[in-house]
Amino acid sequence: MIKIVAENYIKEEHQKEFLKLTKELIILSREEAGNISYHLYQDIQDPSHYTFVEEWQNQEAIDLHNQTKHFTTIVPQIKSFTSKPSRAVKYKEVQ
Repeated sequence: MIKIVAENYIKEEHQKEFLKLTKELIILSREEAGNISYHLYQDIQDPSHYTFVEEWQNQEAIDLHNQTKHFTTIVPQIKSFTSKPSRAVKYKEVQ
């Protein structure tokens, strides 16, 4: 299993549109083969800070996800809403 933690800082004026797009991204991503879970969280102390926490069966599932229409159309739009560079880190379980 691979876990992805992807952080985004969204400008206030784009948060409603961001949430609308991410709802679609989450629904479609959860339906993909190889997806274990896909959630979005908002920082309690900094409401502009959103974090995706995703779990995938393997790298192949992630590669297929990154090629889907919903990923290739929604993620570039999300990036246009950010106030800081986004950051994504992949983790593997060790214990």
